[in-house]
Amino acid sequence: MGSGGDFLKFIKDNYLIFLIFALGLVLRIYNLSAESIWFDEAFSVMVSKKGAFELINSVLNNAGEKNPPFYYLLLHFWVLVFGDSEFSLRFLSVIFGSVSIIAIYALGKLLFNKRTGIIAALIIAVSVFQIQYSQEVRAYALVALLSIISYHSLIKLTSRRSITYSVLYLVSSILMLYTHYYGLFVIVAQNIFCLTLFLKQRKTGEISLKRWISLQLILVIAFIPGLMHLLIMKVSMDKSFWIEEPTLELLGQYLVIYSGNVYLLVLFVIFILIVLIGLRWISSVPGLNRVFKTKEDNNTEPGISSGYRVYLLLLWFSVPILIPMLISIISTPMFVARYAITVTLAYYLLASRGIDSLRNRWAVLTIGAIILIFSTVNINAYYNNTYKHQWREVMSEIESNSGYGDIIVVNPAHEQISAKYYKTRDDITLIPMPNRFPTFKNLGTRSVWVVMHAHPTNRKLIREGLSGKYNFELEKHFEKLDLFRLRQK
Repeated sequence: MGSGGDFLKFIKDNYLIFLIFALGLVLRIYNLSAESIWFDEAFSVMVSKKGAFELINSVLNNAGEKNPPFYYLLLHFWVLVFGDSEFSLRFLSVIFGSVSIIAIYALGKLLFNKRTGIIAALIIAVSVFQIQYSQEVRAYALVALLSIISYHSLIKLTSRRSITYSVLYLVSSILMLYTHYYGLFVIVAQNIFCLTLFLKQRKTGEISLKRWISLQLILVIAFIPGLMHLLIMKVSMDKSFWIEEPTLELLGQYLVIYSGNVYLLVLFVIFILIVLIGLRWISSVPGLNRVFKTKEDNNTEPGISSGYRVYLLLLWFSVPILIPMLISIISTPMFVARYAITVTLAYYLLASRGIDSLRNRWAVLTIGAIILIFSTVNINAYYNNTYKHQWREVMSEIESNSGYGDIIVVNPAHEQISAKYYKTRDDITLIPMPNRFPTFKNLGTRSVWVVMHAHPTNRKLIREGLSGKYNFELEKHFEKLDLFRLRQK
């Protein structure tokens, strides 16, 4: 068969994943610049605009940033080439999030079979949680992609002795650690998995204990600067940190967020339970063997059994949740839904494995249609609501109506970087307000514009505290922001 025939066969064999990838890409590009850049994104932009060496030094020396530098480095060079518009800034994450669709398909196919990979790709493509963080100027989509590559390389190493996959495992894992510190929990989960198999079988597929220890030593040595930064950061943090302490109720809320809604949560949990119960047990129940497959796949790559692959996914899902929750309870709160984005990948793969256990092809298609319908509702709500601080709208209001020499006061003070991203007029002075409202003399006809996080208490305090000195000429409310225009009496 000629090259043309080979190409057509390749398209025929893989058209579904191409369609799912195209769907996921469109969903991530659509409305990409609809919302304003908010504080976290503005901070990413600010850090990325430093020189490469200054950027690395400021991050590793804990100069305001709590995350590792790899994503900022990529964003630094991306901005140099493509600029810093909202669309351009967010498109880098679109790339990572979209490539993750292909990557999770490849991992699902490697772990179990092609249909599991297709289902997992569909779930991640239409997941509103994944879409949201593929549209953020933050590192979450990148760390998710790198964790998939790390696990894919690990599974490959269990079936063959390969220098290529050893290097790929090391590179993806090191970059994951230097993208977000929650990558550490992914590595811990992998080590628990391999240690379990070493204790039971004296090796993990084709990975010997000696080889695994060597790989982990290289990871530790490469990550020493990151560990030092993490230690410095831990010492500087305290219980007053902004993250709330975790509870079982909060964990339940996170699972709903990861799923998209309660209905999808129930659906995914049912099929995950089917995976955990096991197909052999199901086959022994009269009637169920007509609904579910009665044997495991026999076309998976050699190395470790199907049961151990499920165990690997369970560790991938549970360890990055349980360890941060434990640390949060006994020390500093650190458990946040978006930080643990990597666990959603294992969650989707487990659910996909359960859905694939359905014997009837039409039943699988029906479940796929249900996922699409509920996800469409989630996505529609996401596109039609405003979630981020409307700094673009606030700054446009100020600059369109302010006079020469007007002053903008921003509270809380750190939000000045959000205001600076949208500030275009040099004749307006921007002042952060750390604690007390600043004192101004000889304002004359100049106005003072006050931008604050929206809250009824804040609005009441500013009116009571400043009404003696200032006339309130304008009060306007935006999503998560309040704007006041004051004129000195």
